[in-house]
Amino acid sequence: MNETEIQVEGISLATLAGDLQGHFKVKSMDASRICIVGWAFARYGHVVLVEVSVEGMVVANTVPRLRRPDVSEAFPAVDAAGTSGFEVAVEARGSGRSTLEIQAVLMDGARHTLGWINVLVASGSHPGRQS
Repeated sequence: MNETEIQVEGISLATLAGDLQGHFKVKSMDASRICIVGWAFARYGHVVLVEVSVEGMVVANTVPRLRRPDVSEAFPAVDAAGTSGFEVAVEARGSGRSTLEIQAVLMDGARHTLGWINVLVASGSHPGRQS
C-alpha cells in the first residue's frame, strides 16, 4: 500500500467585498489529510455553509458555528461574529496538484470565495473526500 503525502504549496486569500467578512488558514496536516480552520460571517445576511471544492466539485463542507471571541471582539456590532468559526478536514485522494477553493454560502444561495489552497499530493489521489 502506497502512502499518501499532502503538501501545501500556497494559500491565497480573496479580497472580500460587500458585507462578507472571513479568513482561514491550514490548522494541521498529516500524511493524507488537511484541516482548515477559519471564520466567516455576513453583516447583513447569514453564512449557512462553508464549502471546500476542487475543480467545481464540493469535497467537504461545514456550518460556521464555532465560538470565536476574537472575531466577536474585532466586530462587536455584528452578532454573528461570535459564532462564525469553522473547521473542516479534507482527505487526499489521487495524486498531483490541486487547488482547493474555500467559499462561504449565504442564506440566499450566493457563494463568495474566501480564498484558495494549492496542494501537491504524492501517491494517493486529489484532495476530495470529507472526513
